[in-house]
Amino acid sequence: MTWQAREITIESRERCGARALVPVNGLAEYPANADGAITAEGDNIAIWCKAAAEMVFGHPLAPHPGRRPAEKA
Repeated sequence: MTWQAREITIESRERCGARALVPVNGLAEYPANADGAITAEGDNIAIWCKAAAEMVFGHPLAPHPGRRPAEKA
């Protein structure tokens, strides 16, 4: 979604020509805002992957529900 937003804002700015660069119109800053969202989205993916790896590989396996742990005498 963020890449699509970036494409739309760039095309809108290009179609408006020089008027898009007038600060009161606000179109000049939209692509930069979309780039920031793209970067943040990429950071989230890296964090999600790290968290998933820790969840999968960082915890001991749970005991099988049908077995009881060996009792100590």
